[in-house]
Amino acid sequence: MVILLTKLLVTQGKIASGAEKVTSILYEDMKDDLIVLSGTKPQLEYFSNCGFVVEKVDGLQALNRDSFKFNKLIKVMKSFIPLRKSLLKHWPEYIHVYNLPSLLYTSISLMGKAKNFPIVLHVHDYYSKDKLLKLFSVFLRRKPYKIIAVSNSVKRDLISLKFPETKICVVHNGIVDKQQYQNKNYIVNSESTNELNVIFIGSIAKWKGLHILLKAAEILKYQSNIQVNFNIAGPFLDKEYEKEIRILSEKVPYQVSFLGKVENPEELMNKMDILVHCSIEKDPFPTVVLEGLAAGIAVIASSAGGAKEVIKEMDTGLLHAPGNYKELAKKLQTLIDNPGLRSQISRNGYSYALEFLNKDRYKKNFFGAITNLT
Repeated sequence: MVILLTKLLVTQGKIASGAEKVTSILYEDMKDDLIVLSGTKPQLEYFSNCGFVVEKVDGLQALNRDSFKFNKLIKVMKSFIPLRKSLLKHWPEYIHVYNLPSLLYTSISLMGKAKNFPIVLHVHDYYSKDKLLKLFSVFLRRKPYKIIAVSNSVKRDLISLKFPETKICVVHNGIVDKQQYQNKNYIVNSESTNELNVIFIGSIAKWKGLHILLKAAEILKYQSNIQVNFNIAGPFLDKEYEKEIRILSEKVPYQVSFLGKVENPEELMNKMDILVHCSIEKDPFPTVVLEGLAAGIAVIASSAGGAKEVIKEMDTGLLHAPGNYKELAKKLQTLIDNPGLRSQISRNGYSYALEFLNKDRYKKNFFGAITNLT
């Protein structure tokens, strides 16, 4: 008789975002085999709403510099015992973590038992940009049995921090349900030049570069016969930055709408013509770019980070230098003025997503990479 061992996901964090989404996709067909361990409400709620079994581990919270102040450090240390009990109780086939703090919690909790439990580190971020994460990496880089990087850009960052290159495998995230998309009557957005909808979507922090988009929109060549609508979807994470954005939006000679957090981003994107990703810092492998390609809309992305591994200039999308609003304005102008090109890029991007960013390929590559863990 074959005994199927449980797989454990150890996670913590202040919000649930792209990493949580693509992790839930990985295990959507094996929900009975995965248990999610966390101490933070956003993580527990997200995975519970996705249909996974979750267990609350007291004290398993997001880590930052404040976490190492004496009074807070005591609370962090108290989490190691209940986490250890949970890990040993389930005796998992392997433990999946997708950030360094979760790896830190897991490694300390398993002292003396670590060899019995292979750890898979799924990396969605750059660790070299943060001094605290760089410090963690010195002690943790040899703990995982296997490391999955979401892009070649992330892999290079890991190698720079001396993570063992032989353990690192690159697997691009996949979000497209190929069967579902192939069966639907897909129609690329209209080539009409009378009205265009541009979308920026995601949690809004300064590094995401929304101010760059609005500065680009301000200097676009205004054409009175074209109605261009800029749609800003997502919650602001910083009140001061929100004030800055509101002021900038008043200078844009087009309609700017703030939609707040949207419950169904896929449905919203299906109504758009152009998606703009404009991060001013390296973005590991932005899920929003994948979502734009899958929605069949023309994508303009920042060239720093993993986006340029799927956006091929004038083919699957357009790229602009991070922080360069004048270049972004030119790319926007190109798509506004050339409906045929906009339609062709939309089709190419959609075809690419369907073939290379689908769920089946993603799962096959991921689980193929973590076989033979022991």
